[in-house]
Amino acid sequence: MSLFRMIFLTRHGDLRALWRIVAFVVIAGTVGVPLTLLVSEAAPGVVAAQMISAITAVAVATFVLTRFAHRKPFTAVGLAIRPSIWRELGLGLLIGFLMMAGIFLVLVALGYVTLVGRGLTRPVWGRSSSTPPSCSDSGRSLRSSRSAGTCSRR
Repeated sequence: MSLFRMIFLTRHGDLRALWRIVAFVVIAGTVGVPLTLLVSEAAPGVVAAQMISAITAVAVATFVLTRFAHRKPFTAVGLAIRPSIWRELGLGLLIGFLMMAGIFLVLVALGYVTLVGRGLTRPVWGRSSSTPPSCSDSGRSLRSSRSAGTCSRR
């Protein structure tokens, strides 16, 4: 057995797991970095476009390694298009929502989270951590919660 086969390949002739991870990172970086730079130049400040470019880079790296390193079809990673996919997607989203809602309700019941408002009304100055615009613009700060609306130099 040659040194190359001992380092890079398993006894079945497949690429070892460490080298698969290295190949994945290299392929994803090779595709993702230029794509993200291109997208950030085309649409500066649009985070969703950058995220889509990162997801595209991961999908390309997954396709290349699945197809050529594992010698399997792309549907082997579980991304087959079939009629039940929408039901499974909806069920997964529903289960995720219910789990997060359950955690939130437990935190509310234990008192770790309190609901104080919906953010639809103007804040009462002195009861929030914000200062009124007139105070923050002039370098003044709120004196106390009892004197809401008055600014003082500090």
